Amino acid sequence: MIDFPASLLAGGGARTGIAPVNLLDVQLLSGDIYYWADRAINNIPAVITASGAPASVNYLPWINSMGEIRLYRSLRASTCGFVIQNVSGDSMQRDFERIARKSALEGAFFVLRIWQPGAAASYLRMDGTLTVTGVDEETGVSIKGQSLPLDVEADALTMSYSENCQLEWASARCGSTQPTACQNSFQTCQVVERYTGILNTFEKNFGEATAATSTYAINRRRQV
Repeated sequence: MIDFPASLLAGGGARTGIAPVNLLDVQLLSGDIYYWADRAINNIPAVITASGAPASVNYLPWINSMGEIRLYRSLRASTCGFVIQNVSGDSMQRDFERIARKSALEGAFFVLRIWQPGAAASYLRMDGTLTVTGVDEETGVSIKGQSLPLDVEADALTMSYSENCQLEWASARCGSTQPTACQNSFQTCQVVERYTGILNTFEKNFGEATAATSTYAINRRRQV
């Protein structure tokens, strides 16, 4: 797990153009799209656009504060938190508290980027869905973001190798058409050319193709 504390994500009070700025693209289930940041920043390439084509947009300073970002190297969803202001000057911003209370943000898709203006690039990105955790007239709307599950984050085993064959009997990879199931050993294999077990009990005058291996499971495995 990697934690990005809030102190590293709060760039709004530092000098413009040097400190990173948090960019948030949000698309509601209705299709409406919003662009928020912790300070106003203009002409930045958006991730989410109505047409799907690249476009530069202006990000409004709606993010009051950023919470901690937690990244997990597993199928556990990464999380982030932030507070959006709910009172402002124009009509769209005045309606924001009403939108949040109606749970219009619930399940909305978001893309959060930590944008480095000097490099014109982001050094962290999170894609996921939103949920509203609280609405306060003074502090704003508290929102939690949860990343989409990505299979590429899983450090999973592809196969477990042992003296026993790993193929499912009579499956397409196995190829057996016999009426009786094998015991996953070389001795009982019905399609020896597809046997996936490790032959490691060689005897004198026996070649690899006729090696005498155990008929039953042995607890010696190599996991990759």
